[in-house]
Amino acid sequence: MQIAVNSRPPENILRSSLSPDYLRQALGRPAANKLLEFSTLKNGVYVDNNYSSLTDTSGTISQKFSQKFAGQKIPAIILAAEEAMDPLLLFHTLNVEAMETERYRERHLSSFASFMGAAQGSARRPLSFLNDFLLIVKPNGKMIFICDDHPHVAYALALARESGLIGGSINLFHVDEHLDNAINLDLQRKLGGPRSVPPPLSFIANCCKNELNIDQHLAFTAHCGLVEAKNIHYVLTEDLAGPPKREKAQNKQRNRLTEGKRITPTQAPQLARQLGKVVLDLDLDFFAYLYDPLFPTEKRSRLQQVSEQQSLGIVKKLAKEASIILIATSPDYFAVPVEKIKGLIRSIVAAA
Repeated sequence: MQIAVNSRPPENILRSSLSPDYLRQALGRPAANKLLEFSTLKNGVYVDNNYSSLTDTSGTISQKFSQKFAGQKIPAIILAAEEAMDPLLLFHTLNVEAMETERYRERHLSSFASFMGAAQGSARRPLSFLNDFLLIVKPNGKMIFICDDHPHVAYALALARESGLIGGSINLFHVDEHLDNAINLDLQRKLGGPRSVPPPLSFIANCCKNELNIDQHLAFTAHCGLVEAKNIHYVLTEDLAGPPKREKAQNKQRNRLTEGKRITPTQAPQLARQLGKVVLDLDLDFFAYLYDPLFPTEKRSRLQQVSEQQSLGIVKKLAKEASIILIATSPDYFAVPVEKIKGLIRSIVAAA
């Protein structure tokens, strides 16, 4: 397998990425001091202690979640000012067996013969993974976390809670192609609860890396007391084409977080404005119907009238209303060129 890794930016760019004074002016002294307390200055950048402490020198750890694909890693989290985002937003590409990816399986789920036949004609699928996770702080005090697989956003949410930037009653808008409301029953038994006081950051970091699958972060954050299940609003790709479907019975099973508030994307920005301080929890596969050639054909046909201007406009409006923005690039479901990923992130960060 070939792995192409972009080189890191020059050290002088890294050294100008963040200063304590910038952080205090943007977030206020208490929150800034907390974030600095949880970080260490390494090679000119502030690196989060909990993620870097679980990562070896090669950026990998030996566990099931981080090594779904050979060469996949869980990097450190770097704190950065908005102006330093572009030089730090770097990716490495893994050319993986197409049939190992979730998107590929979803596309050809209807027939095993179709699945195997397509596998022979499409042996590799390039997936782009971040060299570093970024915690971007804008001058207006908004905090934006950028990672690859979605479970890592639970840690950023915990970090914002621990720093005093949000409380447990915060409303969260989950903007995604998928509900992501599966429950990790083993982890819930380990946690006990549900909890009103979140567990330590180090515990949450370890869960994000070692325990959670890609569709389990919402139930985990609710069980930890980071957000109340009733305050999670589901904004899904399929609802871009019209009103949401009625709640399905499967969401009431014990391995699913009850789907509380599913709203149409067009209604979401207005509701966020009414609620006040909110979190935007975005998976970039929300846009997969526009760009990803393996997006299921029958789903795409229902969304063909919804342009990028419309769907991206909704997300940008939500970003403007949000205090905290969590962005997952979701490589397994959103395998598009790096420049398209960067363009979407730049547009959303600029609107926030």
